Amino acid sequence: MDYPSIMKKLFAYIAVLIAVFSVVSTTYMYSYYEGQIADMRLTINALEREIAGLRSELYKYRNLTLVDDRGYVLNLTSYPERIVSLAPSNTEILFAVGAGDRVVGVTNQCVGFVSPTTLSPAPTANRISVLLGESDTILSG
Repeated sequence: MDYPSIMKKLFAYIAVLIAVFSVVSTTYMYSYYEGQIADMRLTINALEREIAGLRSELYKYRNLTLVDDRGYVLNLTSYPERIVSLAPSNTEILFAVGAGDRVVGVTNQCVGFVSPTTLSPAPTANRISVLLGESDTILSG
């Protein structure tokens, strides 16, 4: 055998080895990722069931009756969509619980919170009456 024919056979063997390695590694990676995908599907299904349970739990509080220290009764029949906060602590809580996008008015003491309307430190009755038309809930200190 001459040198060029040996090299051709060597390259052919190397090519076959590369092809076999590619097929084996591709099969392994496919089965590995199929397992990962199956695990993710199980996790997603479990999370969807948990979310459905939390929604049903949350629905129990949709019609909520609250009584303050003075005996004032507040019946909440729906979730507030447009909220005016007249105390920085209330504004901070609203943003902390993820309701910041529903806040339509705050006082100028609510530093650091972005809102479309800022009220004076002592909002006038006239300004609050205007905001009553823009909001469905007003929180004060």
